[in-house]
Amino acid sequence: MTIRTTLAHATRQARMGTARATIREVDDDHLMQEVKKADVYHSETPSDFERWQMVGMTSVPIKQEEDPNQKQIKEENPTEDGDWNHNQPKGPAAEALMIYVGGSRSHPVALIDDRRVRPYGMSEGEAANYAPDGSEQMVLFKENGTYIVSLDGKSVKDPKSDKTRFVSLRHVNKKMQTHKIEKKQGGQSGNGSTGVQALEGSGGGTGQQQQQEKYKHEGDSVNTEVRCDKNRIEFYNGDKLVGFYDKGANKWELFEVGGNLKLIIDGSKIIGQYQDSKKSFRVDSTHAHIKFGDNAIFVDDGGCWSTMAIDIKPDNCS
Repeated sequence: MTIRTTLAHATRQARMGTARATIREVDDDHLMQEVKKADVYHSETPSDFERWQMVGMTSVPIKQEEDPNQKQIKEENPTEDGDWNHNQPKGPAAEALMIYVGGSRSHPVALIDDRRVRPYGMSEGEAANYAPDGSEQMVLFKENGTYIVSLDGKSVKDPKSDKTRFVSLRHVNKKMQTHKIEKKQGGQSGNGSTGVQALEGSGGGTGQQQQQEKYKHEGDSVNTEVRCDKNRIEFYNGDKLVGFYDKGANKWELFEVGGNLKLIIDGSKIIGQYQDSKKSFRVDSTHAHIKFGDNAIFVDDGGCWSTMAIDIKPDNCS
Protein backbone atom coordinates (compact mmCIF):
# COMPACT_ATOMS: atom_id res chain seq x y z
CA MET A 1 0.00 0.00 0.00
CA THR A 2 1.31 3.42 -1.00
CA ILE A 3 0.75 6.34 1.38
CA ARG A 4 0.98 9.73 -0.27
CA THR A 5 2.56 12.48 1.78
CA THR A 6 4.49 15.67 1.38
CA LEU A 7 7.96 16.55 2.51
CA ALA A 8 6.51 19.16 4.86
CA HIS A 9 4.16 16.59 6.39
CA ALA A 10 6.97 14.02 6.84
CA THR A 11 9.19 16.68 8.41
CA ARG A 12 6.44 17.68 10.81
CA GLN A 13 5.83 14.06 11.82
CA ALA A 14 9.55 13.52 12.50
CA ARG A 15 9.75 16.67 14.62
CA MET A 16 6.61 15.77 16.53
CA GLY A 17 7.68 12.17 17.15
CA THR A 18 9.55 12.81 20.44
CA ALA A 19 9.72 15.41 23.21
CA ARG A 20 10.83 15.88 26.80
CA ALA A 21 8.35 16.30 29.64
CA THR A 22 8.05 16.57 33.41
CA ILE A 23 5.76 14.15 35.24
CA ARG A 24 3.26 15.37 37.81
CA GLU A 25 1.99 11.98 39.03
CA VAL A 26 1.52 8.37 37.90
CA ASP A 27 -1.28 5.85 38.45
CA ASP A 28 -0.19 2.25 39.10
CA ASP A 29 -3.68 0.70 39.22
CA HIS A 30 -3.49 -0.52 35.62
CA LEU A 31 -1.94 -3.48 33.86
CA MET A 32 0.28 -0.97 32.09
CA GLN A 33 1.18 1.91 34.41
CA GLU A 34 -0.29 5.26 33.36
CA VAL A 35 0.92 8.82 33.73
CA LYS A 36 -1.87 10.90 35.24
CA LYS A 37 -0.46 14.19 33.97
CA ALA A 38 2.70 15.35 32.22
CA ASP A 39 3.83 18.77 31.02
CA VAL A 40 5.50 19.01 27.62
CA TYR A 41 5.22 22.47 26.11
CA HIS A 42 3.20 25.39 27.43
CA SER A 43 -0.47 24.42 27.32
CA GLU A 44 0.38 20.81 26.38
CA THR A 45 -0.49 18.60 29.35
CA PRO A 46 -1.42 15.08 28.21
CA SER A 47 -3.08 12.82 30.78
CA ASP A 48 -3.81 9.14 31.37
CA PHE A 49 -1.30 7.68 28.92
CA GLU A 50 0.97 4.64 29.18
CA ARG A 51 4.40 4.44 30.74
CA TRP A 52 6.50 1.56 29.43
CA GLN A 53 8.97 -0.20 31.74
CA MET A 54 11.41 -3.06 31.35
CA VAL A 55 10.02 -6.54 32.03
CA GLY A 56 10.93 -7.64 35.56
CA MET A 57 11.26 -4.06 36.85
CA THR A 58 8.55 -1.70 38.04
CA SER A 59 8.44 1.46 40.15
CA VAL A 60 6.12 4.31 41.10
CA PRO A 61 7.94 7.68 40.84
CA ILE A 62 7.21 10.22 43.56
CA LYS A 63 4.97 13.15 42.72
CA GLN A 64 6.26 16.46 41.45
CA GLU A 65 7.36 18.76 44.25
CA GLU A 66 5.38 21.93 44.73
CA ASP A 67 7.16 25.21 44.07
CA PRO A 68 6.20 27.50 47.01
CA ASN A 69 6.90 30.64 44.97
CA GLN A 70 4.56 29.50 42.23
CA LYS A 71 1.89 28.65 44.80
CA GLN A 72 2.16 32.14 46.30
CA ILE A 73 1.84 33.76 42.87
CA LYS A 74 -1.26 31.71 42.15
CA GLU A 75 -2.86 32.70 45.45
CA GLU A 76 -2.06 36.39 45.09
CA ASN A 77 -2.75 36.65 41.34
CA PRO A 78 -5.27 34.02 40.34
CA THR A 79 -5.26 33.54 36.58
CA GLU A 80 -8.21 33.16 34.31
CA ASP A 81 -8.88 29.88 32.57
CA GLY A 82 -7.48 31.23 29.34
CA ASP A 83 -4.11 32.17 30.87
CA TRP A 84 -3.05 28.53 30.92
CA ASN A 85 0.68 29.07 30.40
CA HIS A 86 1.20 29.98 34.06
CA ASN A 87 -0.64 26.98 35.51
CA GLN A 88 1.92 24.30 34.75
CA PRO A 89 3.87 23.35 37.91
CA LYS A 90 7.56 24.26 38.05
CA GLY A 91 8.77 22.18 41.02
CA PRO A 92 11.36 19.37 40.68
CA ALA A 93 9.86 16.27 39.06
CA ALA A 94 10.56 12.98 37.37
CA GLU A 95 11.30 13.46 33.68
CA ALA A 96 10.10 11.62 30.63
CA LEU A 97 11.09 10.98 27.07
CA MET A 98 7.77 11.22 25.23
CA ILE A 99 7.39 9.00 22.19
CA TYR A 100 4.44 9.82 19.93
CA VAL A 101 3.50 6.72 17.96
CA GLY A 102 3.23 7.54 14.27
CA GLY A 103 4.03 11.17 15.03
CA SER A 104 0.55 11.63 16.54
CA ARG A 105 0.47 13.84 19.64
CA SER A 106 -2.74 12.06 20.67
CA HIS A 107 -0.86 8.78 21.29
CA PRO A 108 2.05 9.40 23.68
CA VAL A 109 4.11 6.77 25.51
CA ALA A 110 6.55 7.76 28.28
CA LEU A 111 9.98 6.48 29.31
CA ILE A 112 10.72 7.94 32.76
CA ASP A 113 13.77 8.59 34.94
CA ASP A 114 14.18 10.80 38.02
CA ARG A 115 17.42 12.68 38.63
CA ARG A 116 16.21 13.60 42.15
CA VAL A 117 16.70 10.04 43.41
CA ARG A 118 18.86 8.04 40.98
CA PRO A 119 22.08 6.75 42.62
CA TYR A 120 25.11 7.92 40.66
CA GLY A 121 28.89 7.54 40.78
CA MET A 122 28.73 3.74 40.44
CA SER A 123 31.61 1.75 38.99
CA GLU A 124 31.79 -0.14 35.73
CA GLY A 125 29.84 -3.38 35.88
CA GLU A 126 27.76 -2.38 38.93
CA ALA A 127 23.98 -2.14 39.00
CA ALA A 128 21.24 -1.35 41.49
CA ASN A 129 17.50 -1.61 41.97
CA TYR A 130 16.80 1.45 44.12
CA ALA A 131 13.89 2.93 46.05
CA PRO A 132 12.20 5.70 44.01
CA ASP A 133 11.30 7.59 47.20
CA GLY A 134 14.91 8.78 47.54
CA SER A 135 15.55 6.98 50.84
CA GLU A 136 18.82 5.43 49.51
CA GLN A 137 17.48 1.90 50.00
CA MET A 138 18.60 -0.46 47.26
CA VAL A 139 19.61 -3.88 46.06
CA LEU A 140 23.19 -3.32 44.90
CA PHE A 141 25.10 -5.69 42.62
CA LYS A 142 28.89 -5.46 42.90
CA GLU A 143 31.64 -7.74 41.66
CA ASN A 144 32.22 -9.19 45.14
CA GLY A 145 28.55 -9.82 45.99
CA THR A 146 24.96 -8.64 46.26
CA TYR A 147 23.94 -6.13 48.93
CA ILE A 148 20.38 -5.56 50.22
CA VAL A 149 20.66 -2.11 51.81
CA SER A 150 18.26 -0.31 54.14
CA LEU A 151 18.82 2.59 56.53
CA ASP A 152 16.99 4.97 58.84
CA GLY A 153 16.49 8.60 57.95
CA LYS A 154 14.73 11.02 55.63
CA SER A 155 13.79 10.64 51.97
CA VAL A 156 13.15 12.92 49.02
CA LYS A 157 9.47 12.00 49.28
CA ASP A 158 9.31 12.89 52.99
CA PRO A 159 12.29 15.15 53.82
CA LYS A 160 10.93 16.22 57.21
CA SER A 161 10.48 12.81 58.81
CA ASP A 162 13.17 10.43 60.10
CA LYS A 163 11.85 6.94 59.34
CA THR A 164 12.92 3.75 61.10
CA ARG A 165 13.29 1.01 58.49
CA PHE A 166 14.09 -2.71 58.37
CA VAL A 167 15.08 -5.40 55.87
CA SER A 168 12.96 -8.53 55.62
CA LEU A 169 14.00 -11.78 53.93
CA ARG A 170 10.84 -13.86 53.92
CA HIS A 171 9.08 -16.85 52.42
CA VAL A 172 5.37 -16.07 52.16
CA ASN A 173 1.97 -17.25 51.03
CA LYS A 174 0.04 -15.02 48.63
CA LYS A 175 -2.55 -15.41 45.93
CA MET A 176 -1.74 -14.79 42.31
CA GLN A 177 -2.48 -11.20 41.37
CA THR A 178 -5.16 -11.08 38.71
CA HIS A 179 -4.29 -9.74 35.28
CA LYS A 180 -7.78 -9.49 33.88
CA ILE A 181 -9.15 -6.29 32.46
CA GLU A 182 -12.59 -4.76 32.07
CA LYS A 183 -13.74 -1.97 29.84
CA LYS A 184 -14.38 1.42 31.36
CA GLN A 185 -17.84 2.77 30.92
CA GLY A 186 -17.97 5.09 27.95
CA GLY A 187 -15.28 3.23 26.01
CA GLN A 188 -12.11 4.97 24.95
CA SER A 189 -11.24 8.35 26.35
CA GLY A 190 -10.49 11.26 24.13
CA ASN A 191 -6.79 11.36 24.98
CA GLY A 192 -5.97 8.09 23.25
CA SER A 193 -5.90 5.81 26.31
CA THR A 194 -6.84 2.18 25.81
CA GLY A 195 -10.11 2.41 27.72
CA VAL A 196 -9.36 -0.56 29.99
CA GLN A 197 -8.45 -0.91 33.64
CA ALA A 198 -6.99 -3.66 35.78
CA LEU A 199 -9.06 -5.56 38.30
CA GLU A 200 -7.38 -4.93 41.64
CA GLY A 201 -6.75 -7.44 44.39
CA SER A 202 -6.03 -11.15 44.37
CA GLY A 203 -7.83 -14.35 43.55
CA GLY A 204 -11.45 -14.40 42.40
CA GLY A 205 -14.32 -12.11 43.23
CA THR A 206 -16.02 -9.29 41.44
CA GLY A 207 -14.24 -6.27 40.03
CA GLN A 208 -15.77 -4.08 42.73
CA GLN A 209 -14.47 -6.33 45.52
CA GLN A 210 -11.00 -6.40 44.00
CA GLN A 211 -11.01 -2.62 43.57
CA GLN A 212 -11.53 -2.29 47.34
CA GLU A 213 -8.74 -4.70 48.30
CA LYS A 214 -5.15 -3.56 48.14
CA TYR A 215 -2.97 -6.38 46.91
CA LYS A 216 -0.26 -7.29 49.43
CA HIS A 217 2.92 -7.71 47.42
CA GLU A 218 4.82 -8.46 50.65
CA GLY A 219 2.63 -11.56 51.19
CA ASP A 220 -0.67 -12.44 52.83
CA SER A 221 1.09 -14.50 55.50
CA VAL A 222 4.69 -15.36 56.36
CA ASN A 223 6.14 -18.87 56.57
CA THR A 224 9.67 -17.98 57.69
CA GLU A 225 11.43 -14.63 57.99
CA VAL A 226 14.71 -12.98 58.96
CA ARG A 227 14.27 -9.29 59.79
CA CYS A 228 17.05 -6.78 60.45
CA ASP A 229 16.90 -3.21 61.71
CA LYS A 230 19.46 -0.88 63.23
CA ASN A 231 19.69 -2.73 66.56
CA ARG A 232 18.31 -6.26 66.13
CA ILE A 233 18.29 -9.35 63.96
CA GLU A 234 15.01 -11.23 64.41
CA PHE A 235 13.89 -14.72 63.32
CA TYR A 236 10.23 -15.62 62.77
CA ASN A 237 8.26 -18.83 62.33
CA GLY A 238 5.09 -17.48 60.77
CA ASP A 239 4.14 -14.46 62.87
CA LYS A 240 5.85 -15.87 65.97
CA LEU A 241 9.23 -14.48 67.03
CA VAL A 242 11.53 -17.46 67.65
CA GLY A 243 14.84 -15.69 68.19
CA PHE A 244 16.79 -12.45 68.04
CA TYR A 245 20.19 -10.87 68.46
CA ASP A 246 20.28 -7.54 70.29
CA LYS A 247 23.37 -5.59 69.26
CA GLY A 248 23.28 -3.15 72.19
CA ALA A 249 23.02 -5.88 74.83
CA ASN A 250 25.22 -8.34 72.87
CA LYS A 251 22.55 -10.96 73.53
CA TRP A 252 21.10 -13.89 71.59
CA GLU A 253 17.77 -15.52 72.47
CA LEU A 254 16.41 -18.56 70.62
CA PHE A 255 13.17 -20.29 71.58
CA GLU A 256 10.57 -22.60 70.10
CA VAL A 257 7.12 -21.44 69.06
CA GLY A 258 5.44 -23.27 71.97
CA GLY A 259 7.65 -21.43 74.44
CA ASN A 260 9.05 -24.45 76.34
CA LEU A 261 12.64 -24.35 75.09
CA LYS A 262 14.88 -21.30 75.27
CA LEU A 263 18.58 -20.75 74.59
CA ILE A 264 20.17 -17.49 75.74
CA ILE A 265 23.69 -16.34 74.83
CA ASP A 266 24.14 -13.22 76.89
CA GLY A 267 27.60 -11.65 76.92
CA SER A 268 29.84 -14.13 78.77
CA LYS A 269 27.19 -16.69 79.72
CA ILE A 270 25.09 -19.37 78.00
CA ILE A 271 21.75 -20.39 79.48
CA GLY A 272 19.43 -23.17 78.36
CA GLN A 273 15.93 -23.54 79.83
CA TYR A 274 12.95 -25.84 79.62
CA GLN A 275 9.88 -23.81 80.60
CA ASP A 276 11.75 -21.81 83.27
CA SER A 277 15.01 -21.51 85.22
CA LYS A 278 14.14 -24.49 87.47
CA LYS A 279 14.94 -26.82 84.56
CA SER A 280 18.07 -25.32 83.09
CA PHE A 281 21.79 -25.34 82.49
CA ARG A 282 24.17 -22.42 82.67
CA VAL A 283 27.82 -21.86 81.72
CA ASP A 284 29.77 -18.67 82.42
CA SER A 285 33.33 -17.61 83.23
CA THR A 286 33.14 -18.72 86.89
CA HIS A 287 31.07 -21.91 86.94
CA ALA A 288 28.77 -24.36 85.14
CA HIS A 289 25.59 -25.90 86.54
CA ILE A 290 22.70 -28.22 85.74
CA LYS A 291 19.42 -27.68 87.58
CA PHE A 292 16.19 -29.67 87.78
CA GLY A 293 13.75 -28.41 90.38
CA ASP A 294 15.57 -28.26 93.71
CA ASN A 295 18.33 -30.59 92.49
CA ALA A 296 21.44 -28.93 91.11
CA ILE A 297 24.98 -29.90 90.27
CA PHE A 298 27.56 -27.22 89.60
CA VAL A 299 31.29 -27.03 89.01
CA ASP A 300 33.70 -24.17 89.66
CA ASP A 301 37.39 -23.68 90.46
CA GLY A 302 36.82 -25.08 93.94
CA GLY A 303 35.43 -28.43 92.84
CA CYS A 304 32.22 -30.26 91.98
CA TRP A 305 29.15 -29.60 94.10
CA SER A 306 25.60 -30.84 94.50
CA THR A 307 22.61 -29.54 96.43
CA MET A 308 21.54 -33.12 97.20
CA ALA A 309 23.37 -36.38 97.88
CA ILE A 310 24.45 -38.05 94.65
CA ASP A 311 23.23 -41.62 93.98
CA ILE A 312 24.92 -43.79 91.36
CA LYS A 313 22.61 -45.40 88.77
CA PRO A 314 22.58 -46.03 85.00
CA ASP A 315 21.56 -43.17 82.69
CA ASN A 316 18.72 -44.36 80.42
CA CYS A 317 18.54 -41.11 78.45
CA SER A 318 18.81 -41.82 74.73
